[in-house]
Amino acid sequence: MRRFFQILPMLLVCLPLWADGTQLGTISGRVTDQSRAAVPGASVEVVNLEKGLTRTVTTDAQGKFIFPLLQPGPYKVTISLQGFDTFVADNALVQVEKTTIINASLRVSAASETIVVPGDVPIVDKSNAAQTTILTSELAQQLPVGRSYQALALTMPGVVLPGNANTNANVHGALFTDNLYLFDGIDTTDPTTGGFGQNFAYEAIQEVSVTTSAASADYGRAVGGIINVITKSGTNEFQGSYDEVMTNDSWNAQNKGFSPTSGQSFARSKLNTLVRVHSATLGGPIWRDRAWFFGAYEWDRATSALRQTVDPKAPQDFRSVPHDHFYDVKGTWQIAPSKLVVLKASGSPTDNIVMDRQEGGINAIPRFAGDVAALNLQNQSSQSRALQYSGVALNNLAIEGGLASSKIHVDFRPFAGDTPVHQDLSTGLYYGGPSIVGFLERERRQGDISGSYYRLLWGQTHNFKIGADYQSVRSTVDQRFGGNQLFLDQSYDLAAGTTVPFQRRDYDEPIPSASRGKTIALYGLDRFQLGSHVSLNVGLRGERQTGTSDIGVQIVNTAFVSPRISGTYDFKGDGKTLALVSYGRFYQTILQQFDDQFALLPPKSGFTVFNWDPQREQYLFGVHQVIGGASVGVSNIKPTYLDEFSVGLERQNGRNFGISARAIHRQWHDLIDDVLALSPGGGNITRNFVNLQEAKRRYDALELIFNKRFANDWGAQFSYTLSRTRGNQFGAISSDLANFDGTRCRSAIDPTIGSNGTIDCGVAASTNREGDAPYDRTHVLRAYTAYHLPVKSLSVTLSPVVTFESGDTYQRQAILTVISSPGIPTGSTVTYNYDPAGTDRLPSTYQIDFAAQAIRPVGHVEVGLKGEIFNITNVQRQIQASTTTWCNAGGAVCQDVRAAYGAGTSRNAYQAPRAFRLTALVRF
Repeated sequence: MRRFFQILPMLLVCLPLWADGTQLGTISGRVTDQSRAAVPGASVEVVNLEKGLTRTVTTDAQGKFIFPLLQPGPYKVTISLQGFDTFVADNALVQVEKTTIINASLRVSAASETIVVPGDVPIVDKSNAAQTTILTSELAQQLPVGRSYQALALTMPGVVLPGNANTNANVHGALFTDNLYLFDGIDTTDPTTGGFGQNFAYEAIQEVSVTTSAASADYGRAVGGIINVITKSGTNEFQGSYDEVMTNDSWNAQNKGFSPTSGQSFARSKLNTLVRVHSATLGGPIWRDRAWFFGAYEWDRATSALRQTVDPKAPQDFRSVPHDHFYDVKGTWQIAPSKLVVLKASGSPTDNIVMDRQEGGINAIPRFAGDVAALNLQNQSSQSRALQYSGVALNNLAIEGGLASSKIHVDFRPFAGDTPVHQDLSTGLYYGGPSIVGFLERERRQGDISGSYYRLLWGQTHNFKIGADYQSVRSTVDQRFGGNQLFLDQSYDLAAGTTVPFQRRDYDEPIPSASRGKTIALYGLDRFQLGSHVSLNVGLRGERQTGTSDIGVQIVNTAFVSPRISGTYDFKGDGKTLALVSYGRFYQTILQQFDDQFALLPPKSGFTVFNWDPQREQYLFGVHQVIGGASVGVSNIKPTYLDEFSVGLERQNGRNFGISARAIHRQWHDLIDDVLALSPGGGNITRNFVNLQEAKRRYDALELIFNKRFANDWGAQFSYTLSRTRGNQFGAISSDLANFDGTRCRSAIDPTIGSNGTIDCGVAASTNREGDAPYDRTHVLRAYTAYHLPVKSLSVTLSPVVTFESGDTYQRQAILTVISSPGIPTGSTVTYNYDPAGTDRLPSTYQIDFAAQAIRPVGHVEVGLKGEIFNITNVQRQIQASTTTWCNAGGAVCQDVRAAYGAGTSRNAYQAPRAFRLTALVRF
């Protein structure tokens, strides 16, 4: 491996470099005569039908030609040679990272007629075996879906979102922290949490591409999905739009049912207020055929429907009223026919979001907040800037690179008051105060440059790539609990206003900290053919990652190499019927939250424990506990990685239809976890991070996909995924596995656990951990379509969407407190599973949505109206288990706990009622 990192820099000096993936596409093909003999020296011209860009090459000795680094969009391909008819492929579509094949058979003709045929569309691509699904704005604009790229990504096969979770999805068994979020190829992933780091104006999105398996060596830093947002560019025509999206809670159906624990009706008080989202775009030429601009701006004050906290007896209502101001600006300059420069900027500030940040969550809908005092208000902003270049020299040397930066800043403040937090140990819910007061900030600076060299060797065209990618990140945090205190209670009765105390933690004053990290990746690959049927992609990616704590101590210093190989077999030689196979090793970047744990005093890590004495009816000093600084250790930590195998079949029928079937197996290795140990007196917690060998995770799936590109008045995609995600560890860098082995743990409410409520913590932490992941969805069926129907002077489009998914998994649990050797409860806890992970599952859910859009031309302007209905049948099945705690003992507390187990105790635990949305739009 050391030799690999010595050789690659020398190769980089010798060869041009290419970027981490590409945001452009390719047209290639072969020209023959009627006897199928190669036609060398033919002139091939491609013209971008939207921008007027023109490039020309001549065919080689085998009649082959290639146009790399083409902007996505429609092209006209003209092939001509003296003495032959001229061949024209009109409206050939170029898509990101796909190769559009244009093969031509020229007929000898003295008259030189022009033969026009429809250009090809790369529904399947024999040069790229990656499982990549693309949803274009042309189709997305018709569908009844959320107005965000995250919502569009959720329409893709292999992507799931646990019930009422945030918009960070799980992809092919990976955690929501394992995805790579790209904005025109620029990494905008949150470097600390691994979630998405930026929003975008919806009308600026040209397409969303999601790669879920078999990614080639030019992608790294993630084991989940690669979500790539391609934004719009200006064209030779001035074009613009204005949309006003309107909702009103009074239009929507009422919530059904009653709480099974409190008996309260889920019916909400509707707010008869028109919520308006405004969106405007404008794009066009700065210099016709040479330079273009595009801009989008979106603003709103989006009052939510009445939401509810999850207390089993007295849920409380609240509203969220966030303010959005999103902008995207992009300039494109074609400085020469084969040289392109792009400059872009975007920002997405949102203020006054109500969030449930308890248990480290980032949900706008409560999962752990028992009352409104446990909620947070937050202002968040993100921005990115990028400069990118792509160019082709001598038509066989393609160069692409860029510089970019992104920044995230979030301020947290109490929703109700800066008061102490209470956790009810019987339910796991939080009350009284917010879990976060303070701020966080994350920055990423990056540069990538790489190149591709096309060379004919032994009668076959090879595409050699070699590239480098540099990332520098910083994570700053300054956070504390509300009131800087946390109370653990045996029970917390919100309705009666009473508690049964157990423990109080007075936290040390928080100290701001900032960790830093760097990653450099070097990779090389070769795409080539063996004969006329076999296409291969063989690559190797090497990465080196370092990270330092807030006091400059190096925490991460690791290097690794990941091989990738994939291939297709073209049964008929026409690139339309393919068998594919792939193997890849994918490494997950060690998130910056890992380095944050080694701060001199990590947030909320040092506190004084006071335990409740029921006889004296007062809190008594227990111990001062610290996790941080010198008590946190790590030795030779390696990034988590997975080995992935996939096999499949793909078939393209005509220009616009495609079907595929693929089986995927993924096995995780070197899962990072912490091992906690308690000092004899309980005053110090040692925390050592290791690659925990007993930690397991795997994913197996079969995916079936039918795709119809939006053309000839309709488009559609149908997908079915049968999958299983199993293991015993589903945390980013920590779980209860191997914690406090040999130390006693005690239940505050259930004496049936162990011996009179006391059990070895190591036993408790490992019991029943194996099973289905909490985000496992065995069956997922998605179907959406859009059909265009001309009605007199109107252009009407009808778009139904159907989804069916298995429910979330859960199991009976209890929160146990770690006990020091003198028998004093400390400030650490372990979760005990009564049953294997994922034993219980919520009901499967389905939903039918529908949109109808009508547009009428008025001169050079189009005006229209779009109506959307979500959840037409108004089915309101449970999608979230509000509480998963359990207790086998007798008594009123345990009876209440058992009654609430697995129940949906608030209206947000169920599917949202039927809702309506209306959009007025203007296009020119």
